[in-house]
Amino acid sequence: MEVMSHIKEYIMMKKKVEYLAIMNTCGVKNEELFSLEDEMKEFNLHNIKVKKYNDLCIVRPYDFIKKLE
Repeated sequence: MEVMSHIKEYIMMKKKVEYLAIMNTCGVKNEELFSLEDEMKEFNLHNIKVKKYNDLCIVRPYDFIKKLE
């Protein structure tokens, strides 16, 4: 992930993120941040919980809002 260094710098500096999920859809294979153990450990050191992309992605916002009501 080419932009990972910029993401890490900004997120770790601001310390305002509790959960993070990133999916790289460029290239041949889809790669998730969750699958990169070294990156996960580094985020965990800053109290940022790395989750699977599909666990944090709201696919149908209307359904999500209805569940909150």
